[in-house]
Amino acid sequence: MRKRILLCFLAAAVAFPAAAAAHVTIQPGEWEAGAFATMAVRVPNERDDAETTSVTVQFPEEVLTARFKPHPLCQREVQMEELAEPVEDITERIVSVTWTCDPAIPADGFDEFGVSFRVPEDLAEGDELLFPTQQVYSSGEEVAWVDPDPEGDSPAPRITIIAAEEEEAEEPAATT
Repeated sequence: MRKRILLCFLAAAVAFPAAAAAHVTIQPGEWEAGAFATMAVRVPNERDDAETTSVTVQFPEEVLTARFKPHPLCQREVQMEELAEPVEDITERIVSVTWTCDPAIPADGFDEFGVSFRVPEDLAEGDELLFPTQQVYSSGEEVAWVDPDPEGDSPAPRITIIAAEEEEAEEPAATT
């Protein structure tokens, strides 16, 4: 009986590799609306026979600007577009960022890319911001992480909006 159970587990591992655990993500995966966030775009290499040469992350329309941590091995290219109506002093928004790495992310490795931006304040608890991503391998294969379903085969990296932490009010000093 144990042998049969073990064989079932092994068959399931071969038929359903841990794809859900090994895809491009944004860490941490949740943040407060209206707050400034510092995130890491985490890019695992999922191919045994190829390296990741570039990663392109698309930003949701609600995110207007972003800052990036320099990466010593990757060149960064940011694509912007004009806004139809300026928002305060902002006349264009970020569309995407592409990191091209040399050397590439090895077959058994991963890398992280630092991003900082303000999470839009008009989002509600439970809302998600999706960051569709394109991963390119040295073999020429391109993998699109774009599925809005987090349980899908190629889930888009996302941030889930959480409730703002309430600041603790200072207790009045005790009087004697």
